[in-house]
Amino acid sequence: MLENDELTIQARVSKWYLFSPNWNFIRQIPAVPLGSLCGLSIGLAPMFADPNWVINVAMPHLNGTDTDEVFEAGLDDAHVNKYQTGLLSKFIERAHVATANLEPLGTLQPAVGFADSTKTLVRVVDFIRWATVKGWSMPHELVEQLQRVIEPPASLPAMNESSSIDTGQVGEFQTAAEPLQARTEKKAEPLTIALIRQTVHDEIASWFDGVGYEQLASMFKESSDPKENERVWKSYAAEASKNGLREAAKVKRSKFNPYKAGLWWLDRKRPTDWTQAKMDRTLANNLPARSLEHKPKLTGDDYK
Repeated sequence: MLENDELTIQARVSKWYLFSPNWNFIRQIPAVPLGSLCGLSIGLAPMFADPNWVINVAMPHLNGTDTDEVFEAGLDDAHVNKYQTGLLSKFIERAHVATANLEPLGTLQPAVGFADSTKTLVRVVDFIRWATVKGWSMPHELVEQLQRVIEPPASLPAMNESSSIDTGQVGEFQTAAEPLQARTEKKAEPLTIALIRQTVHDEIASWFDGVGYEQLASMFKESSDPKENERVWKSYAAEASKNGLREAAKVKRSKFNPYKAGLWWLDRKRPTDWTQAKMDRTLANNLPARSLEHKPKLTGDDYK
Protein backbone atom coordinates (compact mmCIF):
# COMPACT_ATOMS: atom_id res chain seq x y z
CA MET A 1 0.00 0.00 0.00
CA LEU A 2 1.32 3.39 -1.00
CA GLU A 3 -1.83 5.43 -0.49
CA ASN A 4 -1.31 9.12 0.22
CA ASP A 5 -4.90 10.26 0.63
CA GLU A 6 -5.74 12.50 3.58
CA LEU A 7 -7.22 9.74 5.75
CA THR A 8 -4.27 7.40 5.26
CA ILE A 9 -1.83 10.15 6.13
CA GLN A 10 -3.82 10.92 9.28
CA ALA A 11 -3.87 7.21 10.14
CA ARG A 12 -0.07 7.17 9.94
CA VAL A 13 0.09 10.18 12.23
CA SER A 14 -2.15 8.25 14.63
CA LYS A 15 0.14 5.19 14.26
CA TRP A 16 -2.85 3.35 12.74
CA TYR A 17 -4.77 3.55 16.01
CA LEU A 18 -8.20 4.64 14.82
CA PHE A 19 -10.21 4.64 18.03
CA SER A 20 -9.71 7.98 19.78
CA PRO A 21 -12.78 10.25 19.45
CA ASN A 22 -12.64 13.72 20.98
CA TRP A 23 -15.72 13.24 23.15
CA ASN A 24 -15.56 16.75 24.64
CA PHE A 25 -15.86 18.21 21.13
CA ILE A 26 -18.54 15.74 20.03
CA ARG A 27 -20.76 16.57 23.03
CA GLN A 28 -21.19 20.09 21.66
CA ILE A 29 -22.61 18.96 18.30
CA PRO A 30 -26.36 18.19 18.11
CA ALA A 31 -26.36 16.46 14.71
CA VAL A 32 -23.68 14.37 12.98
CA PRO A 33 -23.50 12.46 9.66
CA LEU A 34 -24.90 8.95 10.08
CA GLY A 35 -21.59 7.30 9.11
CA SER A 36 -19.80 9.17 11.89
CA LEU A 37 -22.49 8.14 14.39
CA CYS A 38 -22.08 4.48 13.40
CA GLY A 39 -18.34 4.89 13.91
CA LEU A 40 -18.81 6.55 17.30
CA SER A 41 -21.09 3.68 18.33
CA ILE A 42 -18.04 1.40 18.37
CA GLY A 43 -15.54 4.06 19.45
CA LEU A 44 -14.16 4.90 15.99
CA ALA A 45 -12.89 8.45 15.53
CA PRO A 46 -15.34 10.26 13.18
CA MET A 47 -12.62 11.29 10.73
CA PHE A 48 -12.03 7.60 9.92
CA ALA A 49 -15.74 6.71 9.56
CA ASP A 50 -15.62 6.51 5.77
CA PRO A 51 -16.88 3.06 4.70
CA ASN A 52 -15.02 3.10 1.38
CA TRP A 53 -11.70 3.99 3.01
CA VAL A 54 -12.25 1.48 5.81
CA ILE A 55 -12.98 -1.36 3.35
CA ASN A 56 -10.34 -0.54 0.73
CA VAL A 57 -7.47 0.85 2.82
CA ALA A 58 -7.79 0.44 6.59
CA MET A 59 -8.95 -3.17 6.81
CA PRO A 60 -6.45 -4.50 4.23
CA HIS A 61 -3.65 -2.82 6.22
CA LEU A 62 -4.85 -4.05 9.60
CA ASN A 63 -5.58 -7.62 8.53
CA GLY A 64 -2.23 -7.90 6.75
CA THR A 65 -3.46 -8.40 3.18
CA ASP A 66 -2.09 -5.04 1.98
CA THR A 67 -0.02 -3.40 4.69
CA ASP A 68 1.11 0.20 4.71
CA GLU A 69 4.75 0.11 3.57
CA VAL A 70 5.33 3.62 4.91
CA PHE A 71 4.37 2.69 8.47
CA GLU A 72 6.66 0.58 10.64
CA ALA A 73 4.53 -1.61 12.89
CA GLY A 74 5.40 -2.12 16.53
CA LEU A 75 6.24 -5.39 18.26
CA ASP A 76 2.72 -6.38 19.27
CA ASP A 77 0.71 -4.47 16.67
CA ALA A 78 -0.33 -7.64 14.81
CA HIS A 79 -2.85 -8.72 17.45
CA VAL A 80 -3.96 -5.14 18.13
CA ASN A 81 -4.59 -4.70 14.40
CA LYS A 82 -6.65 -7.88 14.28
CA TYR A 83 -8.73 -6.53 17.14
CA GLN A 84 -9.24 -3.23 15.33
CA THR A 85 -10.21 -5.16 12.18
CA GLY A 86 -13.02 -6.81 14.12
CA LEU A 87 -14.31 -3.44 15.30
CA LEU A 88 -14.14 -2.01 11.77
CA SER A 89 -16.15 -4.97 10.45
CA LYS A 90 -18.76 -4.09 13.05
CA PHE A 91 -18.72 -0.46 11.87
CA ILE A 92 -19.38 -1.51 8.25
CA GLU A 93 -22.24 -3.74 9.36
CA ARG A 94 -23.78 -1.00 11.47
CA ALA A 95 -23.44 1.56 8.66
CA HIS A 96 -25.38 -0.75 6.31
CA VAL A 97 -28.10 -1.43 8.90
CA ALA A 98 -28.48 2.24 9.88
CA THR A 99 -28.76 3.53 6.31
CA ALA A 100 -31.32 0.85 5.51
CA ASN A 101 -33.42 2.04 8.46
CA LEU A 102 -33.58 5.71 7.47
CA GLU A 103 -37.03 7.14 6.85
CA PRO A 104 -39.25 6.58 4.96
CA LEU A 105 -38.41 2.85 4.89
CA GLY A 106 -37.31 2.75 8.52
CA THR A 107 -37.73 4.69 11.73
CA LEU A 108 -34.43 6.61 11.85
CA GLN A 109 -35.26 10.24 11.10
CA PRO A 110 -32.88 12.61 9.26
CA ALA A 111 -32.28 15.90 11.07
CA VAL A 112 -32.93 17.90 7.89
CA GLY A 113 -33.81 17.16 4.29
CA PHE A 114 -33.84 13.69 2.77
CA ALA A 115 -31.82 10.54 3.41
CA ASP A 116 -28.42 10.45 1.70
CA SER A 117 -26.80 7.20 2.82
CA THR A 118 -24.08 7.62 5.48
CA LYS A 119 -23.88 11.35 4.71
CA THR A 120 -27.36 11.88 6.15
CA LEU A 121 -27.34 14.34 9.04
CA VAL A 122 -28.97 12.73 12.09
CA ARG A 123 -29.55 14.16 15.56
CA VAL A 124 -27.27 12.43 18.04
CA VAL A 125 -30.07 11.77 20.54
CA ASP A 126 -32.31 10.28 17.84
CA PHE A 127 -29.53 7.91 16.80
CA ILE A 128 -28.88 6.84 20.40
CA ARG A 129 -32.57 6.09 20.98
CA TRP A 130 -32.79 4.10 17.74
CA ALA A 131 -29.52 2.20 18.31
CA THR A 132 -30.46 1.39 21.90
CA VAL A 133 -33.71 -0.23 20.81
CA LYS A 134 -31.66 -2.17 18.23
CA GLY A 135 -29.62 -3.56 21.11
CA TRP A 136 -26.32 -2.01 20.06
CA SER A 137 -23.70 -1.61 22.76
CA MET A 138 -22.19 1.87 22.73
CA PRO A 139 -19.52 3.78 24.65
CA HIS A 140 -20.82 5.53 27.74
CA GLU A 141 -19.51 8.84 26.38
CA LEU A 142 -22.00 8.58 23.52
CA VAL A 143 -25.00 7.23 25.44
CA GLU A 144 -24.76 9.91 28.14
CA GLN A 145 -25.67 12.60 25.62
CA LEU A 146 -29.28 11.39 25.67
CA GLN A 147 -29.52 12.02 29.40
CA ARG A 148 -28.37 15.59 28.87
CA VAL A 149 -31.56 16.47 27.02
CA ILE A 150 -34.32 14.28 28.50
CA GLU A 151 -35.46 12.89 31.84
CA PRO A 152 -34.56 9.17 31.69
CA PRO A 153 -37.57 6.83 31.46
CA ALA A 154 -38.06 4.03 33.95
CA SER A 155 -36.77 1.58 31.40
CA LEU A 156 -36.05 1.17 27.74
CA PRO A 157 -38.00 -1.20 25.48
CA ALA A 158 -37.16 -4.81 26.26
CA MET A 159 -35.43 -6.82 23.56
CA ASN A 160 -37.32 -9.75 22.10
CA GLU A 161 -35.87 -13.26 22.24
CA SER A 162 -34.50 -13.08 18.70
CA SER A 163 -32.56 -9.88 19.37
CA SER A 164 -28.89 -10.09 20.13
CA ILE A 165 -26.92 -7.82 22.40
CA ASP A 166 -23.56 -6.89 20.95
CA THR A 167 -20.83 -7.53 23.51
CA GLY A 168 -17.76 -7.14 21.30
CA GLN A 169 -17.03 -3.59 22.46
CA VAL A 170 -14.49 -2.89 25.19
CA GLY A 171 -15.85 -1.52 28.46
CA GLU A 172 -18.96 -1.94 30.63
CA PHE A 173 -21.55 -1.23 27.95
CA GLN A 174 -24.91 -2.39 29.25
CA THR A 175 -27.88 -4.13 27.58
CA ALA A 176 -30.79 -2.24 26.08
CA ALA A 177 -33.24 -3.55 28.67
CA GLU A 178 -31.52 -1.66 31.47
CA PRO A 179 -32.80 1.72 32.65
CA LEU A 180 -31.09 4.55 30.80
CA GLN A 181 -30.01 6.14 34.06
CA ALA A 182 -28.20 2.94 35.04
CA ARG A 183 -26.47 2.94 31.67
CA THR A 184 -25.26 6.50 32.02
CA GLU A 185 -24.24 6.31 35.68
CA LYS A 186 -21.87 3.42 35.06
CA LYS A 187 -18.63 4.81 33.71
CA ALA A 188 -17.14 2.76 30.90
CA GLU A 189 -13.39 2.76 30.66
CA PRO A 190 -12.33 4.88 27.66
CA LEU A 191 -11.30 2.85 24.63
CA THR A 192 -7.57 3.55 24.45
CA ILE A 193 -4.72 1.84 22.65
CA ALA A 194 -3.40 0.69 26.04
CA LEU A 195 -6.76 -0.85 26.91
CA ILE A 196 -7.02 -2.58 23.53
CA ARG A 197 -3.53 -4.03 23.92
CA GLN A 198 -4.29 -5.22 27.45
CA THR A 199 -7.61 -6.74 26.37
CA VAL A 200 -6.02 -8.55 23.44
CA HIS A 201 -3.07 -9.84 25.47
CA ASP A 202 -5.26 -11.02 28.35
CA GLU A 203 -7.55 -12.91 25.98
CA ILE A 204 -4.70 -14.73 24.25
CA ALA A 205 -2.95 -15.43 27.56
CA SER A 206 -6.15 -17.07 28.86
CA TRP A 207 -5.78 -19.79 26.23
CA PHE A 208 -2.65 -21.12 27.96
CA ASP A 209 -1.90 -22.86 31.24
CA GLY A 210 1.09 -21.95 33.37
CA VAL A 211 4.32 -23.79 32.55
CA GLY A 212 7.78 -24.11 34.06
CA TYR A 213 11.03 -22.80 32.65
CA GLU A 214 11.70 -26.18 31.00
CA GLN A 215 8.68 -25.79 28.72
CA LEU A 216 9.58 -22.19 27.99
CA ALA A 217 13.06 -23.31 26.99
CA SER A 218 11.62 -25.89 24.60
CA MET A 219 9.46 -23.23 22.92
CA PHE A 220 11.59 -20.09 22.91
CA LYS A 221 15.05 -21.15 21.81
CA GLU A 222 18.05 -18.86 21.87
CA SER A 223 20.41 -21.65 20.89
CA SER A 224 20.41 -24.91 18.96
CA ASP A 225 21.62 -26.62 22.14
CA PRO A 226 18.65 -27.76 24.29
CA LYS A 227 20.75 -27.80 27.47
CA GLU A 228 21.90 -24.24 26.86
CA ASN A 229 18.32 -23.11 26.31
CA GLU A 230 17.23 -24.74 29.54
CA ARG A 231 20.13 -23.12 31.41
CA VAL A 232 19.22 -19.69 30.02
CA TRP A 233 15.55 -19.97 30.90
CA LYS A 234 16.35 -21.38 34.32
CA SER A 235 18.39 -18.24 35.00
CA TYR A 236 15.56 -16.05 33.69
CA ALA A 237 13.12 -17.78 36.05
CA ALA A 238 15.50 -17.57 39.01
CA GLU A 239 15.87 -13.81 38.51
CA ALA A 240 12.23 -13.23 37.59
CA SER A 241 11.65 -10.65 40.32
CA LYS A 242 14.61 -8.59 39.08
CA ASN A 243 14.37 -8.91 35.31
CA GLY A 244 10.62 -8.25 35.03
CA LEU A 245 9.53 -11.78 34.09
CA ARG A 246 7.66 -12.22 37.36
CA GLU A 247 5.54 -9.12 36.88
CA ALA A 248 5.00 -9.81 33.20
CA ALA A 249 4.11 -13.49 33.17
CA LYS A 250 4.18 -15.33 36.51
CA VAL A 251 0.87 -17.04 37.35
CA LYS A 252 1.87 -19.12 40.38
CA ARG A 253 4.94 -20.60 42.03
CA SER A 254 7.50 -21.54 39.35
CA LYS A 255 4.84 -21.25 36.63
CA PHE A 256 4.62 -18.65 33.89
CA ASN A 257 2.06 -17.87 31.21
CA PRO A 258 3.77 -18.85 27.91
CA TYR A 259 2.21 -16.05 25.84
CA LYS A 260 3.13 -13.28 28.27
CA ALA A 261 6.56 -14.84 28.87
CA GLY A 262 7.11 -14.82 25.10
CA LEU A 263 6.16 -11.14 24.87
CA TRP A 264 8.57 -10.35 27.71
CA TRP A 265 11.32 -12.34 25.99
CA LEU A 266 10.87 -10.58 22.63
CA ASP A 267 10.78 -7.16 24.25
CA ARG A 268 13.57 -7.54 26.80
CA LYS A 269 15.98 -10.02 25.21
CA ARG A 270 15.51 -9.25 21.52
CA PRO A 271 16.40 -12.82 20.39
CA THR A 272 17.98 -13.13 16.96
CA ASP A 273 15.69 -14.32 14.13
CA TRP A 274 12.58 -14.18 16.31
CA THR A 275 9.48 -12.12 15.51
CA GLN A 276 5.97 -11.84 16.92
CA ALA A 277 4.71 -14.00 14.04
CA LYS A 278 7.26 -16.74 14.73
CA MET A 279 6.42 -16.66 18.43
CA ASP A 280 2.71 -16.95 17.65
CA ARG A 281 3.28 -19.97 15.39
CA THR A 282 5.33 -21.62 18.10
CA LEU A 283 2.64 -20.98 20.68
CA ALA A 284 -0.04 -22.27 18.28
CA ASN A 285 1.73 -25.65 18.32
CA ASN A 286 1.78 -25.65 22.11
CA LEU A 287 -1.82 -24.83 22.92
CA PRO A 288 -3.44 -27.01 25.59
CA ALA A 289 -6.25 -29.28 24.43
CA ARG A 290 -8.89 -26.94 25.86
CA SER A 291 -7.77 -24.13 23.52
CA LEU A 292 -7.06 -25.85 20.20
CA GLU A 293 -9.99 -24.01 18.59
CA HIS A 294 -7.94 -20.81 18.87
CA LYS A 295 -5.00 -22.09 16.82
CA PRO A 296 -6.08 -20.30 13.58
CA LYS A 297 -6.08 -16.99 15.46
CA LEU A 298 -2.41 -17.43 16.30
CA THR A 299 -1.36 -18.68 12.90
CA GLY A 300 -3.32 -15.90 11.19
CA ASP A 301 -5.53 -18.26 9.19
CA ASP A 302 -8.61 -16.97 11.00
CA TYR A 303 -8.14 -13.45 9.60
CA LYS A 304 -7.47 -14.10 5.91
